[in-house]
Amino acid sequence: MEKNIMATIFFILVAASHVLMSDKNKDIDLVIIGKTGNGKSATGNTILGKKSFVTSPNSKSVTKTAQFDYSEYNNRIIKVVDSPGIFDTDLSKEDGLKLFIDAIHNAIALNPEGYHAFLLVVRFGSRFTEEDQKTVYFLKKIFGEDFFSKFVIMVVTYGDNYDAEETGVARFSDWVKTQGGSLKNLVDECGGRVILFDNKCKDEVKKKTQVDQLLTMVDRLSVLGLRYTNSHFKMALDEREKMMVENILPMIREESLREASLILEQLGQVQAHEPKKRLDILEALESRAGALLEGIIEQDKGTGALDALIENAQHIVQNVGDQMHAANEALELQANKVKTKKKIKDLKETRDHARKDNNFQLAADLKEKIDYLERAFADQDETDRLRSQDLKVAYERALGEFKSAKEESAWAMIKSFGRGLLNNLYYILSFGFLRDL
Repeated sequence: MEKNIMATIFFILVAASHVLMSDKNKDIDLVIIGKTGNGKSATGNTILGKKSFVTSPNSKSVTKTAQFDYSEYNNRIIKVVDSPGIFDTDLSKEDGLKLFIDAIHNAIALNPEGYHAFLLVVRFGSRFTEEDQKTVYFLKKIFGEDFFSKFVIMVVTYGDNYDAEETGVARFSDWVKTQGGSLKNLVDECGGRVILFDNKCKDEVKKKTQVDQLLTMVDRLSVLGLRYTNSHFKMALDEREKMMVENILPMIREESLREASLILEQLGQVQAHEPKKRLDILEALESRAGALLEGIIEQDKGTGALDALIENAQHIVQNVGDQMHAANEALELQANKVKTKKKIKDLKETRDHARKDNNFQLAADLKEKIDYLERAFADQDETDRLRSQDLKVAYERALGEFKSAKEESAWAMIKSFGRGLLNNLYYILSFGFLRDL
């Protein structure tokens, strides 16, 4: 059993060595990614050994679309794709992210076989900030959770700034091992694959050495023949769309908050109208609330990122529907009360005729029915008056709380205070009409 295991391991090692040796005779496809100003284009030029990409010393991105070029190196054809900077500084966050994703999508579509490695360019000497950590998060969402561990090599540019005396460590590779925090986490994400690049180097031997070292890393990375292909990109589609939605969440929340506020404002005024007029207003609000909900669902794209907003919009739609139901009931009850009043009037006329005809028993029976109906109406009127009074107080309190929530732009508070507000309005709409009769 042990001999079989050892034989299998030996076979795998031999096969891997064979693949590694054969890969050295194959073409190499690379994509360079990273923040604007870190030296992406310069790194691409160094690898290709020519000025294929336009470079800029400042943080304003020159690359707006995925650009690529080829070069022959040691009998191998190297293809390098220079992508737009992640979160391009002269674009909004949303536009920059979309620009990057679209460029990568096009680059992958144009190279069906995929890419051996992605070179994440990081600038030496720059502090690894929270924004850089977010960049790593976004890249995982764009390319997939195993993107870093399987396909990324970290290229640290501005290698001319590395000073062995200043760092106290002669070799960069040893210096990296002494680092902690976010930088260490990033190196670990890349499986320890990190290399220092000096794109300003004029020494041809040194330039060739660093390119050789990089290609050796690429060969080791692709020893099992793995390439990042369009299938990988498609597998990450759901997470990518969710990330895009989360990226514009503040804007969607603000727009939804504004529309919800306007709907709630009209709901607060609707009880001042007669039931028929209320229905007209509520029908318009039903359309607006429905459009609000549909808009949020459409922007969510099934990702679940806007679940909280969807829930709140559904609550508003439901309450508008409940109030429409209450207004319809109010119309029906109003009609019934008119009929009942007419019945009381008719009963009184019949009672008066019974008295004139000396039919005192019938008159007494009719009086009992009339008294019952009038007491019921009186009791209901008083109950409704007190209830409406209490509801008005509660409504004003809830409305004040809602305004505070609106000022703080706290969507979560809308659900809490809005629920109380809408429930109060429901009762006002249901019973307020009784005072008008």
